[in-house]
Formats: sequence, C-alpha cells, structure tokens
Amino acid sequence: MARSETLAQGAAEAALAAPKTTQMKFRLAGPLQALIEKAATDHGWRSSEEIRRRLAASFLNDFSLGDDQTRKLMDAIGTVARNVEPPFGAWHQSRFAFDTFRAAVLALIDLHRPGGMPVRPTDNEIADAYLGEDGTPETAGRMIAGGAATAAAIPMPGQRLRQERK
Repeated sequence: MARSETLAQGAAEAALAAPKTTQMKFRLAGPLQALIEKAATDHGWRSSEEIRRRLAASFLNDFSLGDDQTRKLMDAIGTVARNVEPPFGAWHQSRFAFDTFRAAVLALIDLHRPGGMPVRPTDNEIADAYLGEDGTPETAGRMIAGGAATAAAIPMPGQRLRQERK
C-alpha cells in the first residue's frame, strides 16, 4: 500500500473515533433521508451519527478491498448477486441460483486472468506456508478461503452440520 493510501486509511479509521468538530450542510432526496433516519433509529442514534459512520465506513471499505481492480471486481460481484435474485432467487438459497451466481463470478474473475502458466513464488515464507512442498494454487486458494470464511463468520462444512443437528 502506498504511503498516501496508508495515511488516508489511518485518517478514515481515526474519523470513526474522533470527536465531531465540523458541521456540514447538504441536501438529500426524500427517500434517502427516510432510509438514513430509519437506519439511525434502528441503531439507536441520530441521523447525523448514521451519516458520519456510513461515510467513514465507505472510506475504510475502499482500503480494505485493496487495489482498484479488486474494488471493481467486488462491485461487479455485488451487481451479479442483485441481478441473480429477481429471476432465480437468492444465490445462497437456491441451487440453481447458486450455480448461476458461481458461473457469473468465475466469468468475471476470468476476465482478469494473466497469461501464461502459474509459476510458484520462490523465496517467500508466506507462500511456502500455504503451499508446502507440492502445493498448487487450488490448495493455497482453499486455505485462504478458509481463513476468509472464518474471519467473516461463515460456517465451515463441519460446523454447518453441527449447527443443523442442534
């Protein structure tokens, strides 16, 4: 991450905890104002706090998604999820919708596939930890996905079975 991005990320993180010192005035469309007021009520604070938190979070989200290509890909995946639901249902509730969503996401990812064969990184302790001696990109990807699922509180297959039995 570039130094300017690191500084901006720190500023966005600090904004969430900083005291409110500057007042701004701006106009909103009525439906957006209603959404903000409902969200604020649901969270138990005022509309101005809801706006401040959402604005700071939008900057943090920019940093957490990485580079510009990753942000564009994540936006496109969100669009796919929204477009799959009306004709096929939620992607995570219907097998047909899931397979449609998966095919669309893979097609989006393939648009960014670099040419050539995959070459394993050398002299990289992190890559060695993921890959071991004979690891493949698929093995590393599954490990990274497992960590991401855990961080996002997505139950792993064994956990899902235990939860269904309860």
